[in-house]
Amino acid sequence: MVSIWCGSMRILFSYQCITNLSQPILWTQILCGSFLLCLSLGSATTFAKDDILSITLDSAELIQIDTEITVVQVGNPEIANVSVNTPQSIFVSGLTIGETGLLLLDGAGEIVLDLNVVVVPKNERHVTVHRGSSTIQTLICHPRCLGVENPGIVIE
Repeated sequence: MVSIWCGSMRILFSYQCITNLSQPILWTQILCGSFLLCLSLGSATTFAKDDILSITLDSAELIQIDTEITVVQVGNPEIANVSVNTPQSIFVSGLTIGETGLLLLDGAGEIVLDLNVVVVPKNERHVTVHRGSSTIQTLICHPRCLGVENPGIVIE
């Protein structure tokens, strides 16, 4: 096997794939293809055990890991939604402001990733207007301000 490292990810080529690499054009094709693959994978998020994923309300994050996942468990599915992309990657979406746990297990039942997911409100371009003690209005301003029905604001 020949391997090319892309950040923390490794791209493997079998010897059958590279038997005719005496021609420079094939090496160039493999290196360019590997570079493009690295660029496409660059937006994925990788985590170590017990990390925190902070995700904005109504957005999604791609998480890739080195081990194949067989079990995905979300502590509170009303806060975050998880969908499996591949056996080694998942999408996490922020549904409601709050914090929940995310647990990923491999085929042997071992914990691959134990993650706290914190869903936070959108802050960019948002303005909250308080009128008196009970009237609150949130606006999103781009390029002009419009009312937002579900701004994800928690009032305590």
